[in-house]
Amino acid sequence: MVNIGRPSRGCAVCRRRRIKCDEKEPQCSYCVKTNQRCPGYKDDFTLAWRDQTASAGKKVQQRKRAQHESSQEDTSSDDSQQPRTISRRFSPVPVLPREYPEDHALSYFFRTHVLGRDPEVCYGFVEHIPIVFVNAKPGSPLYHAVSTIAMRMFEPWFDARREFPMSKGLYHKALSKVREQVEAKKDCWSDEFLMAVLLLDFFEGLQAQVGTKVNTHVRGAAALVRGRPPETFQSDNSKALLLALRHVLTATAIRTKTPFPIDIYKYISKVPNPPESSARSLDGIQLHVANLQAASLALADPTKTLTLPTFASLYPFSLEPDDPYFELRDSLLTPQTIIYRALDIDTQLLTWARQAPEFIPPVKVHGDAIPPSVREAGMYGDYAEVYQSIYSANVWNIYRTLRVRVSGMILDCLPLLRNQSPEVEDFEAAQIPTILKKSEKSYAGIITNAPLFQHDIHQSPFPLDKSSLYNHAVSAIQSSADGICAAVPWFFGDRTGHSTNADDRTIKFPVIPGQKVPEEHYRTTAGIARWFLIGPFSVTLASKAELRPGQKDWIRAQLARSSKVHGGPRADGG
Repeated sequence: MVNIGRPSRGCAVCRRRRIKCDEKEPQCSYCVKTNQRCPGYKDDFTLAWRDQTASAGKKVQQRKRAQHESSQEDTSSDDSQQPRTISRRFSPVPVLPREYPEDHALSYFFRTHVLGRDPEVCYGFVEHIPIVFVNAKPGSPLYHAVSTIAMRMFEPWFDARREFPMSKGLYHKALSKVREQVEAKKDCWSDEFLMAVLLLDFFEGLQAQVGTKVNTHVRGAAALVRGRPPETFQSDNSKALLLALRHVLTATAIRTKTPFPIDIYKYISKVPNPPESSARSLDGIQLHVANLQAASLALADPTKTLTLPTFASLYPFSLEPDDPYFELRDSLLTPQTIIYRALDIDTQLLTWARQAPEFIPPVKVHGDAIPPSVREAGMYGDYAEVYQSIYSANVWNIYRTLRVRVSGMILDCLPLLRNQSPEVEDFEAAQIPTILKKSEKSYAGIITNAPLFQHDIHQSPFPLDKSSLYNHAVSAIQSSADGICAAVPWFFGDRTGHSTNADDRTIKFPVIPGQKVPEEHYRTTAGIARWFLIGPFSVTLASKAELRPGQKDWIRAQLARSSKVHGGPRADGG
């Protein structure tokens, strides 16, 4: 079984004696000091799936005993004449089909979440699953991984409980198969195996409470890629898997507030002709946001601020000769450089929005285009947004959350501007103006030529003084929050509670006058709307900007609504 704790690369001697190993090469200091041969260290690939089956087995037995005792308590009675009551664990919701439940789940998963996805607005590899899955053996890690995800997506419609035991059982089967293949060192560098690991990471994300996801399979997938030569990623499927890993690693870097792994970035850059799409272009910008976030946090740390680290020491891999900050690679990292880099990234985001295909941005609707039941179920403001699909809405909301993050970095750095040393002030006066020329011109061009996105773009010249920077950042956060709230009716419609019908056509959604709601929208929103909204909601709530009175309370209410609609773990940890 895969380990979910923090891995240790310490040598066997230090781990046996339960002391910290310094992991020096070729031998650790303790082994040298005690005149014994150091056995060496485990590699990342082995660590990612080290076995903890015995420990997990004890927990399973404990859980079974507890369930048995609870069942006896439910059915026992002091009075033998008293009729037996039904166990409190039973639910009025219809149970999962008893015959071939995995087949039912797979059919639902492929029909609802795989087939017909537009790669232009999808980040990962899901659309490539059928190509690989059709040749997967029934007992393979990929077969069990796909079955796990399918059951997890299908199970809420037939099981009101939040434990989802069938998908967990399939998950442990998949882990066992992964472990067996790793130990046998068989086909570990194949696309099929990498896809299985990425799917298991996806399952971890579905099961995790907000902010608590572990990164076991992310580390394992990264280890798999490091073990493969770049030339083995030649097919479209292989490249899609590699970019899917980039997306997962970027999301992990943002969540853990750490830089993107430099070696993986350089590895991906060596792969020729990677598939392009609007979603993947946005993902490339998101990678820079992750690294700038790490740099911003390092600057805010007093112990690092006093040492005045260089820009390249915290953000090295992006500084290629064509990068506008290449000439600053050996210069001091300061609040000004963070702010200007944030403005550069914001300009890239605005450029992406302006150049996005016309089917990605939303259309605002008012009045009769919004059914009364949708307004009653939960709507913020007097308009709603309509998209071509839930995937287009998801991509556009990710764009908004990135603007919120970047603007938040600007707000974090503004208080630090008053504590600059003369050395830093001289550096800024000499260097920054020349760096800004390209960015300011690009920013101004976007502002004047993007009327379609006025609700997302703050109409102002390139901000340079503190007051303008503050207003720009707050305005960007507020407009992004308004857009995220306006998209909620498109995700939930008038749903307010859980249903057993995963294809309920009686649900009402806002609609563009003269058009109909796409048929597939009923199925896709029923299955994944909640997961697409948790991230934007969480980022908006965490923002330091003051939103309109009551807006954050409204967002919290929608998080609670999402739990009722989809029957999963509550976003507040319940």
